[in-house]
Amino acid sequence: MNSVGRRTSGLVRASLMLCGAGAVAWSIFTFPTFSRERALDVNVQRVLTGERYSPAQLSALRDELSESQEWSLRPSVRSKLAIIRLRLVEEDMATGRYKSDAVGSGGFASSIDATLSDSPTSAFLWLTKFWLAFQQSGNVAPNFDLLRMSYFMGPNEVWIALRRNPLALSLFARMPDDLADRSIVEFAGLVRSGLYSDAASILTGPGLPIGQRLLDGLAKVDEVDRYRFAKLLEAKDVQGFTIPGIKETGVKE
Repeated sequence: MNSVGRRTSGLVRASLMLCGAGAVAWSIFTFPTFSRERALDVNVQRVLTGERYSPAQLSALRDELSESQEWSLRPSVRSKLAIIRLRLVEEDMATGRYKSDAVGSGGFASSIDATLSDSPTSAFLWLTKFWLAFQQSGNVAPNFDLLRMSYFMGPNEVWIALRRNPLALSLFARMPDDLADRSIVEFAGLVRSGLYSDAASILTGPGLPIGQRLLDGLAKVDEVDRYRFAKLLEAKDVQGFTIPGIKETGVKE
């Protein structure tokens, strides 16, 4: 092999070695990030399925979030981080440790704003921002555009609707007409999706003051879904309502 060939072969080997070393270094640098993201995915799925956390698990989750470096996470992952943080805030509310004026100082509000700047199409983040504004001031009127953005960005995302619909219906009397109508359509969507038990809880909870109006909104839902929902309400002994098109198998009156 001539000198030119040897130099070329040497350069190729050196390049391959550099590439290999770079790949190893990249793996070492990024593995902790990917590992953290996988752990977040697991916890997000647990939150979304409504799984209960023990006090020890919640404490560990808080520690994990306090140690996470958000700047190293992708925007989509930071959106998932917001889901977990919201779950922790909800837990604080349930146990009486929550203080509305501490939400912003705790970094949650600023975290939501920063994540929204990277993920402005996230219906969940817009909903969370609206919820935070309500918790902090109780004055929802100036913030209805946040709820409107949530509906605009994710009108048919069931996992978001399960959180959004109860909140919207609890504020029904204070909402502008367009959002009030959206909340009724959203409730019908939950029944259409077969989430009868969730819909029943909403109907007998925050939706109770407008219960018949919600059920009237089921007129265009498939008859099978209306029938099954009616049977569930009957089994739960929910009385005083009727479902359009359902007679003998309707809700008790």
